[in-house]
Amino acid sequence: MQIDREHSGEIIRYKIPQEKQNGFEEAYTNASAYLEASPFCLGYNIIHGKEEPNHYIVIIYWTSMEDHLSGFRKSADFIPFFNLVKPFFNDIEEMKHYEPTTIRGKEKAIFKALKKVQMNKIIKKLNIFHHGLILVQ
Repeated sequence: MQIDREHSGEIIRYKIPQEKQNGFEEAYTNASAYLEASPFCLGYNIIHGKEEPNHYIVIIYWTSMEDHLSGFRKSADFIPFFNLVKPFFNDIEEMKHYEPTTIRGKEKAIFKALKKVQMNKIIKKLNIFHHGLILVQ
């Protein structure tokens, strides 16, 4: 994903108790369909704390902060998106927009290799799932 200074990164930091984490991840898994459908969303990811496992960070890349606030939030995709993540609204510690800088590292070969391994695992799971569907029919 090519990001320039016009784009906006929305950072949402959550503190989610362990008993709510499965629901949180499921909510964002379902809500991601509305991000994918939005022409204003360039991409997103969610990271989970290792040292502090109650912490999650959601990063959503928007075409601009204005497009997020006046485009996505006023679109047909926003209400169903928000309804899915709304149960976790009180768990938000920070929700702000950031703009990218020109400072970034190059993607190293080891990171590319890890992404390839992860993609191969996903493809294998999809193939197993796909074959399972064929067997059921």
